[in-house]
Amino acid sequence: MNLKDPFLACLVVPLLPGPSLACGGCTDAVLLMTLPRAGFGILLLWLWLLTMFATRWRLRRGDSRNAASVVRGRTLAVFAALGSVGYIGLTFLTGGSLLLPSLVIGFAWVVYLAIRVVVNVVRFVCKRDSGSRMPLVIHSAFLMLIIVLIAYYQTKANTRDHCIGCLRFGHHTQLFSKIMPRIVADG
Repeated sequence: MNLKDPFLACLVVPLLPGPSLACGGCTDAVLLMTLPRAGFGILLLWLWLLTMFATRWRLRRGDSRNAASVVRGRTLAVFAALGSVGYIGLTFLTGGSLLLPSLVIGFAWVVYLAIRVVVNVVRFVCKRDSGSRMPLVIHSAFLMLIIVLIAYYQTKANTRDHCIGCLRFGHHTQLFSKIMPRIVADG
């Protein structure tokens, strides 16, 4: 058993749902209003996982020793577990919200991607390691896709049409107190 496993298990205790958490529907409605891209975290994570599995399989099939340099198998297993069992567990812990776990897991994955891009750039530029070219291209492509999606959906979230569309998300006081002043201010 790894020494950090009990420590990580202790971090779950403060995350248990309590009376202070909103219901999942309320949380999702507010996330759809303010961060409409929140649901893409899990989808993009699984797209990345499938891309990495295919890349590793192709490199191993070609007898290349660079399969482990793309991404380690253990890292893929951790993100696959986080994207499946972790997502379901976080959905339970957040009171049934489907978007909040996707946002949290997606944020952790984006941080990992950013670190991998920086490490691969350093390896490629400073150490002239040609084996880091493929991981750099793949991780950079996913990071650029994420940046483009965030920019597009955040721009869309600031429009009057999106605010009017948010009125269908439910009849929550917090929702209307944020949406109606924005709609009135836009005319």
